[in-house]
Amino acid sequence: MTQTIPAVKAPARRTSSFRTDIQALRALAVSLVVLNHLWPNRLTGGYVGVDVFFVISGFLISRHLVREIRDEGRVRLAAFYARRVRRLLPAALLVAAVSLVGVAVFMPAAAWTRNASEVIASTFYVENWLLAARSVDYSALSEAASVVQHYWSLSVEEQFYLVWPVLLMGCVWVARRRRLRHDVAMFSGVALVLVASLAFSVVFTAVSKNEAYFVTPTRAWEFALGALVGMGAARARLAPPLRGALAWAGLAAIVLAAVVFDHTTAFPGYAALLPALGTAAVILAGERPARWSPAVLTDLAPVQLAGNISYSIYLWHWPLIVLTPYIVQAPLTAASKIGVLAATVVLAYLSKKLIEDPGIRMRWPADSPRRTFALMAAAMAVVTVLGVTQIHAYGVVTQRATAALQAAADDPCYGANALANVATCADAFGAAMTSPGDPSETPWFSTPGCRHDEGIDVTDCTFESEEPLAPTVWLVGDSHAEHWQAAFLEVARTQGWHVRMSLTGGCALVDAPTDSYGGRALGAEERDACRTWGQNIADRIVIERPDMVFTSTFSQHEVLDDGTGRPQADQYVDAAGSYWRQWVDAGAQVYVIRDTPLTAGAATPECLSVSADDPLSCALDRSNAIQEDYFVTAAESLGTDSVRVLDLTDEFCDDSLCYAAVGGLPVFYDDNHIARSYSRSLAPALFEEYLQAQ
Repeated sequence: MTQTIPAVKAPARRTSSFRTDIQALRALAVSLVVLNHLWPNRLTGGYVGVDVFFVISGFLISRHLVREIRDEGRVRLAAFYARRVRRLLPAALLVAAVSLVGVAVFMPAAAWTRNASEVIASTFYVENWLLAARSVDYSALSEAASVVQHYWSLSVEEQFYLVWPVLLMGCVWVARRRRLRHDVAMFSGVALVLVASLAFSVVFTAVSKNEAYFVTPTRAWEFALGALVGMGAARARLAPPLRGALAWAGLAAIVLAAVVFDHTTAFPGYAALLPALGTAAVILAGERPARWSPAVLTDLAPVQLAGNISYSIYLWHWPLIVLTPYIVQAPLTAASKIGVLAATVVLAYLSKKLIEDPGIRMRWPADSPRRTFALMAAAMAVVTVLGVTQIHAYGVVTQRATAALQAAADDPCYGANALANVATCADAFGAAMTSPGDPSETPWFSTPGCRHDEGIDVTDCTFESEEPLAPTVWLVGDSHAEHWQAAFLEVARTQGWHVRMSLTGGCALVDAPTDSYGGRALGAEERDACRTWGQNIADRIVIERPDMVFTSTFSQHEVLDDGTGRPQADQYVDAAGSYWRQWVDAGAQVYVIRDTPLTAGAATPECLSVSADDPLSCALDRSNAIQEDYFVTAAESLGTDSVRVLDLTDEFCDDSLCYAAVGGLPVFYDDNHIARSYSRSLAPALFEEYLQAQ
């Protein structure tokens, strides 16, 4: 009788996702990102860790898909997507939900809507596109980051996972029709994606750096690079010493990028090649490429542990960074940053053990993609409902705050009046009635009764007047002219002025190119757009011959470059004076509003939020907050009564301090713009200053 030999299941082959070198790359990548977020001025280019993750993802996912296509002739899309859902969504949705609760408990109501909207966007993995849209809106540049802003990279990855198997199957379909080898068709298709995406990334980064950082097409080439490494690694036949050198060179390239790059680097663009190629080199070198390989470091237990929990570390670290100042009621210090780091590791480890791993192993959803997708939809719905509820709650809080402001508006201790009546006001510098940074406090807003003409970028407001010929008055400039409009329009209503406004953030209204704004260099297209806008508006004012022109600018942080290399004060004298003389010759009286005191990073909504019980701790020494305003220097240099300076500094500061909260109102909306309610309270002072200047 022939004895049946029982089948013995072969030991499971160790998958590429657990290669020690790749785990070490994950550890390095997440460490760079976290350290950059905690100490942005120390590790200025740590953001390249995200690019390392992208290349790794392209490598791992593509190898899996290519293997499945080779073995089965196709990709089981439902099963593939279900695995991705079970691997990624449980932890991501949990952190998003917990972060949203943290926002509601610890952060001011002003932060609720932005955070809730971004949580919803992150839940549906479109956070990167939302941030791209906001990054090209000047008014969004000063807004505080949300607790899920880091989900932008997860959104890019999910979009890659959604499209990539379809792309590879498309290459196979073409191969079958053209009688080509499947691997050749897939390699060629991926290479085409790499070239096209990299070219787009370079061009788009040069044109619109902020938006380019987030959008998926500028990053697709990094996934494609990893995919090409995965497709060609088996054919690589390099001598062990060369493979060891390749691994060390790759790690050096990643670290070099993290150390050398900063916020001024044109990224991603060409610059992203350095960390991406470095990552590809390490992967191509293999797990143990040579005796003198980096394995002596990468195989260390702490490194492997960090790589194993890197996904959860990435998820948890950012909401902890954002929420901690509100929890401890103080800005982050070295000690609290170390505490954030420790809490991140603990939460990441627990998430890995209690959420990530069980989510992958659960048999009931794993046996059916439909069950997986049903659970996914339910979880996403729960997080979405939480976000919508928080947005609704903000509306309720805002209505109450608006009612409180209206009730207090006639109080002599309300807003800017409190500085004039400080001796009789019981709490002139106490807590604000509205949440600092509340969206209702934004200084850029549309006004009922005003009509904006997009074609000429001018807003026209006509107020009823008993005078037969109401004066025509222009308000022009950048966002630091715009944040005066609440006060300016109040004066215009009382005086029956016909108002014309043209306001463009980040552009000084001067006859010279604006080279940079707030430390950010402007691209050629932005410089040209600013210059063209300024020339068009200056010419229009000359043609229309208004009675008065009010203007202001953020001259302390708008750097001109007229090609002479002269000091900024001298350039502003000529560049601003050129337009003002034309307006005066056309019959206008020009009023230059001195710019507001600097917050110097202290008298900000963030400071008020974390120091709600002690607003005075956010006040600044007047000597630090008041600096030279080049517009004022230019106006005074003209020596003509037709160009007058309106100085309202004393509505922000007394003899010693400049305040963050005055008369129950936050003074600033963000780190350099006046809050709308405070601007409106300045209307009497603005009118008084105008009368004195006549």
